[in-house]
Order: sequence, then structure tokens, then C-alpha cells
Amino acid sequence: VITGGALRLSAAGQILDDIQARLGFAGRSITVESGSATLGGGSVRFGGQMLLLDEGGSELNLHADLHSTTVRPIPELHATLTGNLNLIGPLDDLQLLGRIKLESLRYTANLDLEHLIPKRNAPPLHVPALDPQRAIKLAINLQAPKNVILSNNVVEAEFQVDLMVTGTSQHVGLIGSVTPLWGKARYRDNLFTVERGSIDFSEEFRIFTQFDIHATTEACDMKIAVDVHGNSDHYNVVPKGQDENCLL
Repeated sequence: VITGGALRLSAAGQILDDIQARLGFAGRSITVESGSATLGGGSVRFGGQMLLLDEGGSELNLHADLHSTTVRPIPELHATLTGNLNLIGPLDDLQLLGRIKLESLRYTANLDLEHLIPKRNAPPLHVPALDPQRAIKLAINLQAPKNVILSNNVVEAEFQVDLMVTGTSQHVGLIGSVTPLWGKARYRDNLFTVERGSIDFSEEFRIFTQFDIHATTEACDMKIAVDVHGNSDHYNVVPKGQDENCLL
């Protein structure tokens, strides 16, 4: 029995606190009969089994249920999560599966407009793993009907999210869509309002976007519309409503 334990999550700089767990040992198996903890103001319940194989190595079947748990993988990103995760398979071929509802997410890092669009030649996105030498396969559904906020020096917007995190912990990919519910962007001293838009992700082992955004602004006593469409390889910005006395 473990009572009042704590575990520091070094990658996120957070502490899994008030760990209560009951473990059972039988033959070559270790069973987490019940477990609970607090993390980021929310609760975590967990259980499962580790099997020590006769030929060496281990096989895991662990699950965790999160309720209103706030995580900070980087200082500029705060996310509150509810849902479930399952880590299954042998140690050299683990899979992380799950379904997570994003109750809220806020990203506040300052960016320039060019870096809002991930490039094809950008380095692959990594996430922490039990063993950095062994990638974990990912299949985690992320959903948020609202309250996903991007707020920085360039953009302030709220999004709806329906994504599947795919790939591996060494080459994370996304499949699905992000839809702006409202948004404002500042570019060259003009404030643009997002009227409609779609952002789609379609690559299993990297972050690659396809997007179509329509925004409007007022300049030189005119209402000007701007369409931004394309993908991470190439995109076009098409303004409408300019004249010879108005340059954006």
C-alpha cells in the first residue's frame, strides 16, 4: 500500500501529489488494484498490470482517468483535461490510446505571423516517453467544442477542436480539424477580423496543415477582405478592395 506519495513529472515541472495506491504481487505480475492522485488541481485515478515475461522484458496494461486536470507542458501552454488514457503493450512496442476532452486550453507565446504556419521542413514534434530510445505509438482523440484560446502579440482567437494525435512520441502527427469560432489578427498596423475559416491536419507522422481563412479589416475608408488559403508548403494571401491610394 502506498499512502501520501508524490512523483515529480520532470518533463512538465509538475508534481503528481497525494498518491494513494494498492499494489498486488503474484508470480511474475504486479497489479495496481486501485490508485488515485491529484495533479494540477484535478484528480487522476489509475490501475492496471505489469507482467514480467519469462523471456525477459515487461508488458504493460495501464489506464488512467483524468478529471479537470491542468497540465503545463511548456510555460506558455496551459490545458485542462478530462478523459482517459491507456498505455498497453511490451516495453519495446508501447501504444498510448485515449480520448480526451479539452475543457480549456490557452497558448500565449509571442509569434510572428510566418511562424503560425508549420513548415514541411520543420523538425518533428517530440513528446516525453518512458525511454527516449523507444518510441510510443499514439492514438489519442482530442475534442473541444470551444474554449481553446490562442492569445499573443499577433492573434487572439477561440477554436473548436476535433483531432486525433497520431504517429509516435518521436514523430507526432495530427489528423482532423480546428475551426476558428472567432478571431482577430494584427498585421502591418491593421486589425483583421476572422469571418470564417477552416484548418485541417492530414499527416500521420508530422504536423501539416491545409487552411482557408477569410478575414476583413477597414483601411483608407474602405472595408477590405483578405483570403488566406493553402498549406504548409505554399499559401496565397489575396486581398480585395484595394486601390492605388491604399496599400496593405
